Amino acid sequence: MKIISIILFFILAFSIQKLSAQTVLLKNTVPKNFKYLDDDKGPNRRHYSYSYFSIGGIVSSDYYPTPTLQTLGKSYKVSSGSTGKIQTNRYVGLLWDFEIAYKSFALRNPDSTNTIEFSPEISIARYNFIKINNATGIQFNFKPNRGNQLGTYLSIMGYFDYSFYSRFISKSMAKSDKFSKAEKNSFKKISYIRPFSYGLTVKFGKHMWDVFAKYRLSDLFKDEHIELPRLTIGIEFLMHQDDE
Repeated sequence: MKIISIILFFILAFSIQKLSAQTVLLKNTVPKNFKYLDDDKGPNRRHYSYSYFSIGGIVSSDYYPTPTLQTLGKSYKVSSGSTGKIQTNRYVGLLWDFEIAYKSFALRNPDSTNTIEFSPEISIARYNFIKINNATGIQFNFKPNRGNQLGTYLSIMGYFDYSFYSRFISKSMAKSDKFSKAEKNSFKKISYIRPFSYGLTVKFGKHMWDVFAKYRLSDLFKDEHIELPRLTIGIEFLMHQDDE
């Protein structure tokens, strides 16, 4: 019931921001029937929302007690979400964001310190998570006379998220003189994983896309376990409604 309550809270927050915002994103060109689309609020609306799809790589670093991850292609994040904005003036806006994300951390060197039920035969090991994320922050517009486009902007947000799915996956190949056998093990309800985390997100965008850096400030594991990398970088593709 606790998990269901948390998920329902995130869904409620997402629904409120979608229902309270104008549903049509600022357009790249002014459509002919603009009054019909937005109740005659005009092309530069103060309050709107838009959806996005993102993909990114998780960056490993020697600053951790022991670097555990592979390079960018091996550890990754994919997500989809929605951003709402209230424009306070030509240069600054207030943001809120709802996102659901899948993150996969590939261990560089599986060993007894970071691998559940470690054996020398294990060749691949991953921590996989599905998270719901909520964030708030501000956006600075570098192109205040942007017309009907989002323009060029920088956004800074603080976030917190909840992991309602977490798994540790390992694959091994047991060999003998007569046969070899592939094995895959999956572990859930891992006691040393913290379900909640928080951090900062920075985005730099132009019109239809943005690049982002997301840094987790909190620890993902409890003290007795090695920490996973905190930095994710990637690109988001913004979903504009087609002009009519």
